[in-house]
Amino acid sequence: MSPRRTPRPITRRQLLRDGAIGVAGLAALPLVQACAQPPPTPTPAPAPAAPTKAPEPTVAPAKPAAAKVGPTELRLSYWADIDTAGYKKCIETFNQTNPNIKINLELIPEQFRTKVQTQIAGGVAADVIRQNSGQFHAFALRGVWVLLDSYITRDKIDKGMWFEPSVYGASYLGKMYGVPSDLNDIVLYYIKPVFDQAKVPYPDNTWDWNKLLEVAKGLTKESKDPNQAQWGYHVVNWWPEYDTRTRQNGAHFWSDKYYTEQSKSVIDSPEATEAIDWTFGLIHKQKVSPGAAELASFAGGRHGMYQSGKIAMWIGGSWEAPLVLSRWPASAPAWDMTLVPKHPASDRGGAVWSDEHCLWVGSKVPDAGWEFVKFLSSDAGNRILDLDIGRSIPAVKSVAQDPKFVTMYGKNMKAAIDELGWSWPTSDDNPYSFEIGEIRTPLLEDLLRGVRDAKTVLPEMASGVNKMLVEKRGK
Repeated sequence: MSPRRTPRPITRRQLLRDGAIGVAGLAALPLVQACAQPPPTPTPAPAPAAPTKAPEPTVAPAKPAAAKVGPTELRLSYWADIDTAGYKKCIETFNQTNPNIKINLELIPEQFRTKVQTQIAGGVAADVIRQNSGQFHAFALRGVWVLLDSYITRDKIDKGMWFEPSVYGASYLGKMYGVPSDLNDIVLYYIKPVFDQAKVPYPDNTWDWNKLLEVAKGLTKESKDPNQAQWGYHVVNWWPEYDTRTRQNGAHFWSDKYYTEQSKSVIDSPEATEAIDWTFGLIHKQKVSPGAAELASFAGGRHGMYQSGKIAMWIGGSWEAPLVLSRWPASAPAWDMTLVPKHPASDRGGAVWSDEHCLWVGSKVPDAGWEFVKFLSSDAGNRILDLDIGRSIPAVKSVAQDPKFVTMYGKNMKAAIDELGWSWPTSDDNPYSFEIGEIRTPLLEDLLRGVRDAKTVLPEMASGVNKMLVEKRGK
């Protein structure tokens, strides 16, 4: 469905950058029927017919057998080294009851997207592949993943054990092609010393847009020298913040709440325009957020500004707590998190994106792969990856609600759990999120630099996305 290092802390975009599918490369990826033979199944089924236009993903294996897996060796590929320790511990635990299954880890830290699609095209991809929002859907469209519904039914797995957005994120057109691992939403982060020095109470879950602006104004200190200035808020130039504000203002990116093959972009609605203008107005009108020029002039970037107390608040992904802020040096200021401020006249609303594990349709050992991904997404496996090691919000509810996670790092991680109650999957949960990103990014840059407003940008964005969809869908 966007993680980073000293002197600049890691960010999710950097960590997951190579976990995304390249637009041109994915477009050139042939359908799975042309690049690999369907995997052998316990009950052989005929190969699917060659799809046309919008192909239905493969449905193999149709009826997985319940027989025990014999001596087997498989590979798991992933992109972030922060996951290595967790995976090794998971393998050790899994092998206590599954000694016949040997699992080899394949870390691909550079150009993950390119290398995985090359492996798929060559018929040599890993048996289990970690995915995230957007790239998962793009591959699912092309029939790359094994359909898992029959495995889930056979093993009587209760999908209610996982948070609903993570189930949606691991599904395509209502069918599960992945098993939930973890998920993220967005929260409001704040630097405590900035509030302490101004004798201003910390943000809480009663805040709305008006309160955010009021406090941000009070904490902003203007200066011609960016190194001497202080800003009450920071508009982080990423889509989830804008997606959230448009939703809170009663708008959607898509004509449907969730993307469907019939959806079109309606991001140019009056409600979306109002929300986007309000957000970028925090930079250009209200002057409570640094703009592109100020950020560029500060050597430490945005996280350097946070650590030096130059910025009081920002909206960020819940993954920033375990993957970025908890890794700040001991000299960095204290921080915490709370719910995203709601719309003054309505309720909350936010974006959720997920990570999942998938079985490659060309794997010769899908049953063994299933046993392992089933463990990874169980209470025991999720507890290792997201509680013992610490990565994101666990997809398993019982793990996420564990007091150890709720108070992890001595912070209000409960805010991330509570935010899920008002959030739904990101509008980027669709097969064309990377093509959309190419259309959207330069337009958002215009808004960030203040050279255009939402009234001129959003119609161009909606038109560009809808034109692309017509071409891709072949309609």
